[in-house]
Formats: sequence, C-alpha cells, structure tokens
Amino acid sequence: MGILNKSFLPSIISSKGRERILRVAACGFLLGCVTAYVGGGAAYARAITSGANVYARQCLGCHGPKGDGNGAAATYLYVRPRNFTQGKFEFGGSITDIEKRVREGMPGTAMPSFASVLTKHEVASVAAYIRHFVPGNAPATFVPPPPPADLNDVSRVSRGAALYREACTACHGSIGLGNGPAALSLTDLAGNPVRPRNLVAAPFEGGERPGDIYSRIHQGIPTVMMPAFGGTYSTAQLWDIVAYVKNLRKGVKFPVEAPDSMASKILIAGHPKARRSGVLAWSIDDRAWANAPAVTLTLHPLWYRPSWPRALEVQTLTNASTIAFLFSWPDATPHRLQGSTEDFHDAVAVELPREASSMPPYIGMGGSGALAHGKKSRGNEVWILQWRAVSSGPQLPPRTHRDPNPWEAQPFATPARAAGNPLAVPSGALAEYVASGLGTLTYVPDDGKAYSQSRWSNGRWQVLITRPRHGVASLSKSSTWAAFAVWDGAAHDRNGQKSVTRWIRLKL
Repeated sequence: MGILNKSFLPSIISSKGRERILRVAACGFLLGCVTAYVGGGAAYARAITSGANVYARQCLGCHGPKGDGNGAAATYLYVRPRNFTQGKFEFGGSITDIEKRVREGMPGTAMPSFASVLTKHEVASVAAYIRHFVPGNAPATFVPPPPPADLNDVSRVSRGAALYREACTACHGSIGLGNGPAALSLTDLAGNPVRPRNLVAAPFEGGERPGDIYSRIHQGIPTVMMPAFGGTYSTAQLWDIVAYVKNLRKGVKFPVEAPDSMASKILIAGHPKARRSGVLAWSIDDRAWANAPAVTLTLHPLWYRPSWPRALEVQTLTNASTIAFLFSWPDATPHRLQGSTEDFHDAVAVELPREASSMPPYIGMGGSGALAHGKKSRGNEVWILQWRAVSSGPQLPPRTHRDPNPWEAQPFATPARAAGNPLAVPSGALAEYVASGLGTLTYVPDDGKAYSQSRWSNGRWQVLITRPRHGVASLSKSSTWAAFAVWDGAAHDRNGQKSVTRWIRLKL
C-alpha cells in the first residue's frame, strides 16, 4: 500500500481532491488485490498523476485548478472555458468524447488541438483527470449511424429545409445566420449570453463531418440551451436536417485542420547554402523563400466574433546564427499604429519556449500551474517577438507646428512608460518580450539586431521578421516548439484579444 500516499500527487491538487483521488486509487488497489491483479491500483494512481501533471501544464491556466473554468486566463476569453464540475459538456462527457476534444480542439474558440503536443497516453490520462472533476458516472459515448449515400440528394435537402423551418429558425434564423427571434435571449449554464451558431459562415466547434452534425442535433448541446431532437424526429428525418445544414455551407471553405494532419504538421526551417553567418538580409521577395516549406495553421479567436483571420501561413529560414519567419494572412483593410490611444493596429507574433523541452509550456504566456512542485522554473518561460503595423511618414498633418515638451523625458510626463507598459516602451515595428505566466509580460530592450519588413497588398499581409538565434536557448537546438498570434486592428484587437494557433513543432 506504499503507493497510496499523498507524496505522488502534484501540489496543484487541493487537499480535498487528493483525498478523493486516494480513495479512488485505494479502491482500485484493493479490487486489484482481490482479483489477483495487484498492480491495478498502482497503474490507476500513475495514470491520475500523469493526467494531473498534463492538466497543470496545459489546461489549468484556462480551466482552473478546481476544473470550474476559472483559470487565470478565463477573464480574457469569450467563450469562457468549460466548467467541468457542472457535469455538462457540449459534445459528450464520456472519456472518449473528452479525448476527442483534447486531440481536435474546438474551432472558433480558444480551445486548440493538442494532437501535436501530447502523446496518446497523455491525452488519455488528462481526459481521465478531467473526468474526475465531474460528479456521477461517465455516460456512454454516442455513436451516430453511418450517413446515407444520398445525403446530397435534392429531395432530402428539401425535406430537411421543411424540418429546419419547424425546429431551428427560432434560434438560427430563416437562412441559418444565427439571428432568429430567440437569438438575443439565450444564455449558457452560468447565465452568460451566448449566440446561436451561424450555420453559414462560422466553423462548427464540434466538427464539420456529417456524423458530428448529426450528433449535435440528436444529443443537443446542454451547455447552451440547444435541445436534443433525438426523441422528436426519426433517424431519417435527422439526416434530412443534416443534409440541409450541409447545403447551407456549400461552397464555403473553413480552414479547419483535419484530425489526422494535426499531429504530423511540422514547420521545417529551410537552410539556404549561399548565406554568410550573421544577421541575414533576407527580404520578402528573396528567392530563398521559394524552397522554404510552408504550413497553414488554423487561428482560434480568444474573443469570439463573427469574423476573424481564419488561417496563418508560416515559412522560416535559418542558418547557424539567424532565424527568419515569413508570415502571410488575409486582412481586408490594413490598420497601422498612428500614436493615438484610440488606434488599433494589425500585428503578428511568434512565441517560443525559452528552454528546450519535450512538452511546451502553457500557451497563454507560459508559466501556469504547470509548476507541479511549486517551484518557479525557466522551463516555463516563453520568448515572444511581435511585429506591429506602424505608419511610415510624418505623424502630423503638413504645416502643423509641434511645440516641444520640456518635461517629456521625465518619468512623470509619460506615466505609461514609467510604469513599464510594454506598449509604451518599444519604438518601431518590432518588440521583444519574455513571460512566465499571465501578467508577467516583460519588455526586452531592442539590441538592434532584429529586423522586419512588411507589405499589405490585395487584402493580404506579408511580414518578414529576422533575429539572431543566440539569447533564446531553444533556438540553439535541432527542434523546438512554436506558436503564433495575429491581431486584427479592424476588430479592435489588442493585448489578449487576438487569434492564436496551437503549438507546432519547429525543426531547425
């Protein structure tokens, strides 16, 4: 029984939670003894411990140490993180359902895919740990019937349209735009306002496959007041509704990554041969980019809105001393920083762990409750390099005279700069930061060796950033992790209101 003690449980778990886990582990251990499988309890305890550590590093910042959706980042997110203790899940609460959400994420929300970050064992263990927050027994996984061969048949779509008008228009609207007469009165379980899904122009959080849509209609979505129609309509009628919903989305492409591509997607840095050491002079139009592999990553809005940049294309080049990133993403209208507090500017950033590790830190500024032993660790820090769209040319209208302020160099004349506001300190387009958790973003003075170039043309940004590899330990290795963020000035993005990718592997 030596395995059943508190020492193996991470410090992020409350004493009450530890006792609960110990009781469950003890039951499992005793049952294993009775049935001659003596190792059963120990294996379960190890699985719970493994899941707790993964949860602490990757999930706690949003979902909180108690699993109640009140992590440190929750205030900055809309839709808010799931409260597991309520026992309600949008897309099923079985272990298998939770594993699926961990692997695939939820497009259109702040929940990314962890398929590239976690092993199958880690996905399973963190799903089991998440499930322990939930009262009651885990429900069985709902398996939808296979879709009919005539899902695109005109008559089936027509029947589905009639059923849609009967069951769905009150919330989703007459043509599926999410603007039905009841749309403004809906709330989630906590009373927060929610809007029905725009069935035409928004990605589906639970997946785009016909079976995913069938499951939502059949089972409902208990967290947002969407009723279950499995007891109202027959299987054939539900497939008719699916056919109509799929028809509404015909011709609209959503840059949502397929589940089988998430784990394998890797950003590989090109290595041009004819390059000297030192800071590289690559430009956006350099021919070296033609041979640099590119990846297209889905962007998740941390603050939901009808429209946001859906995907970011990334390329990178490197030699022994320098790394360069080339970003490209759609943006209908460029917004550049003018120097006014009312300005909202476009921006892009790359985030890397400062130290190399098998598992990256929490994606939200590093740190988090990943400190499983209560110690601060450089391994939880992240390095961030951000490019901001800055206006070129004079800031004042022609023939405007500006009287110099004799006190502007004094701290009291610029309180934001004196307080260390990172947006007030840097000048120019590039700014470099380090962070070890929310609220710890620290500006790193520019040494003049980083370089950027940008171009907006035909509704698309292209941004080049180069920087020496020294100073960021993870860049000295053969591979590291990387994540990216985009700010849309037209949508008033700033600070934590942005769209982010998941972590991906960067091979150097």
